Amino acid sequence: AALLLHLLAIGREASAANCTECQGVTRCDDWQPGWPGGQRDSVACAVLLSQDGAARANPLDEWCSSQWAAAHCHLTCCRQGHEPRPEPSPGAPLLRVVHQEPRPVIDTRATVGTEDNLFGFEGGRVIKHGGIYYYFAAEMFDFPVDANMRIALWKAHSPLGPWTRVSTIETSRQKYQQVAFEQQCNQPYCTWKDAAPNRFRMHIEYRCDPTDLLGSPWAPFPIFDAAEDRWHVLY
Repeated sequence: AALLLHLLAIGREASAANCTECQGVTRCDDWQPGWPGGQRDSVACAVLLSQDGAARANPLDEWCSSQWAAAHCHLTCCRQGHEPRPEPSPGAPLLRVVHQEPRPVIDTRATVGTEDNLFGFEGGRVIKHGGIYYYFAAEMFDFPVDANMRIALWKAHSPLGPWTRVSTIETSRQKYQQVAFEQQCNQPYCTWKDAAPNRFRMHIEYRCDPTDLLGSPWAPFPIFDAAEDRWHVLY
């Protein structure tokens, strides 16, 4: 009823039912809902966008990302600055979530092999070879975070585990000597004061060698060389 009253209030506005260029591409609005006010195409799409998405946290992205909006309100969404996702090509691989574990399959400092891994994992790739899953992982194993890194190999017979750490492929060769430290507190010995009881703040600086390409091995990318019959890991 609210939608019908809104449409009647708009009146019998003539539709701009056309195809026009938007962002360098010809796009169209093509929708005839049969509303009493006669609105259709671009006018109807604009009304539906405001009505259907009014209560959503991000109505434009959510509404315009639907297959329906891509087919019927392509021009309106483009004018709003959104590009609907294209339909996948026939035969293209599709990613579909079929299961989600309630806990990490490799749990930092809980799974055997992560005892000395302080900050967990970042990036990496999983491949399946000979019925076994291999995880080439970037481990943030020590201070400083995102700098003291190592590349490790894990394996499992199932993506759900259990995962076994096989070896360390490469590790940071720098010492990262600490050269400065400052903690925020309200004690006389602190120069950085006004600490809040629900925040712990500190500032640490480390010395590093920017010419050392093995300072922070990260983002492993395994590549199989058929001629050599072996895997190479780029990072």
